[in-house]
Amino acid sequence: MDRFGAYRLPFCMDSFTKNEISEETARKNFSAISKHFLPLKNQVFFSVVTDNLKYLDNKNDYKIIQIEEHQLNKEDYDALSLSVLK
Repeated sequence: MDRFGAYRLPFCMDSFTKNEISEETARKNFSAISKHFLPLKNQVFFSVVTDNLKYLDNKNDYKIIQIEEHQLNKEDYDALSLSVLK
């Protein structure tokens, strides 16, 4: 889409690291993100936990927004979780 698409749409990717992985695997995965996803011409959103920022290349090239708290309160999160599981 980036090279051949007629329109520029924003891309968004949630962090793919859900469980503990080896440091070598993390380094390879985030290197691929830094090389192939973050440099796209489109607007790009990528969520990552703070501990994994060390694996991204060229961090100064990006606007990093740190969110310190959960976005949903416990009641709303529980309600949303139940609706998804139905």
